[in-house]
Amino acid sequence: MRVPRCGVHCAAAVFVMLAVALARDATARADQSTVVDENGIVPAVVIAQIDARNDQLYGATGEIVVVEVVRGAPGQTVQTNGVATADRVAAGRYGAIVWVATGLSQTALLFGARAQRWVPYDEQIALRRQLADTIQYCCPGDSLVDLVNRIAGAMEVGSRIAPAATNYLRDRLGALDAQQAATILARDQRLETATGKGIAVVLFAEQQGQPSPDLAFSIARTMNVTGRIAAIVWMGRGQTAWHFAVEQTPGFDTIAPSALDVINATFESDMQTGRFGDAVVAAVDRTATAIEGTSTPMPTLAPEGPAPLASPPATPSPSPSFLTWLSGLGTSPGLTLAFLVLILVVAALVGYAMRRADRGED
Repeated sequence: MRVPRCGVHCAAAVFVMLAVALARDATARADQSTVVDENGIVPAVVIAQIDARNDQLYGATGEIVVVEVVRGAPGQTVQTNGVATADRVAAGRYGAIVWVATGLSQTALLFGARAQRWVPYDEQIALRRQLADTIQYCCPGDSLVDLVNRIAGAMEVGSRIAPAATNYLRDRLGALDAQQAATILARDQRLETATGKGIAVVLFAEQQGQPSPDLAFSIARTMNVTGRIAAIVWMGRGQTAWHFAVEQTPGFDTIAPSALDVINATFESDMQTGRFGDAVVAAVDRTATAIEGTSTPMPTLAPEGPAPLASPPATPSPSPSFLTWLSGLGTSPGLTLAFLVLILVVAALVGYAMRRADRGED
C-alpha cells in the first residue's frame, strides 16, 4: 500500500510558516535597543539618539554603551544585575554600562576591559561625577544623551591610540625627573619584551577615604600597555607623610613573598635618604629583575623575510551598525524578501520531485 506524500502546496506551506517565524524573530530582535528602561521614563527621542550614537561607536570600535534605567532594590548593584542585563542586550559587545537605579537613588558607570584602557583614569572619574551630578531621577533625558556622547567620544579616541610602554608610568607628583622617567620606561620595555609582563609605576596625592593601594590598582588598570601588569610600584603623598610599596597585582605570584619583602625593605631604606626619584627607579629595577628570574621567557621566533617597516596604528575598519548586527535579516526588507523567495523556490522543487516520485510509483 502506497503512503500518500505531501504535495507541493503542503511543502510550500511548511516552508512559508518557517520563513514567517524566522522573519518575525528577526523583526523582534530588530526592536532591541541599547537602552533598558524598566520605568518607562526615558523619552523615545532620547532612546533613538542613544541608539544612533551607539551605531556610530560600534562602527568605530566594535563596542557600545549600554544604558540601564532600573527601579533598583536593596543589594542590587551594577555588578550584581547590571552586567547580566548588558550581556543580554549586547552579547559581550559593550564597552561601558551606564546604570541608574531610581529606587535606590544610585548611579554607576562601569567600563569593560578594553574601554577601561581606552579612557584615562581621570576621565573615568569625571564621567562618573557627571552621571551622579546631572541625572535627574524623575526624568533622565538630555543628560543621558550628553553623557553617552562623552563616553563614546572618549572610547573612540582611546581606541585609536596604540598601547605604549610610556603608559606604564603615571607621575602625578612630578617626583621624577626626565632621566629617571626614561630609565623606568626603558626597564619596563625590556621586561615586557623578555616576559610579556610589565610594572606599573604610580605616584599620586593620597585621597581621603580611599586606601592608597586601591587607588594605585585602579589607576594601573587603566594603563594602555601591551604587557600584562604583574606588579605595581606606588608612592602616595599624604598631608603629613609619604607612603609607598611594591605589590604584585591580583592573579600574579611571580615573586616569592620573601623576595618581595626584601624588595620592600630596600625600597624603604632608599626612601629614607630623601632621594625619592632614585628610590623608585631602584625599586622598579629590583622588581623587574625578580620577575625576569622567575618568568618563562617570551619565545623568540626567527624572522621570515625582510622585517616590516614600522607603521602607524591601524584604524578600525568600518563595521555594520550594532543594531544591524543584532537584528540580522529583520533590518533589511530586501534580504528578507529574497530569503522568502529562495525558500519558496526550494519548496517548489521539493514538491515537484515528490510528485514525480508519486507518478513513478503509480
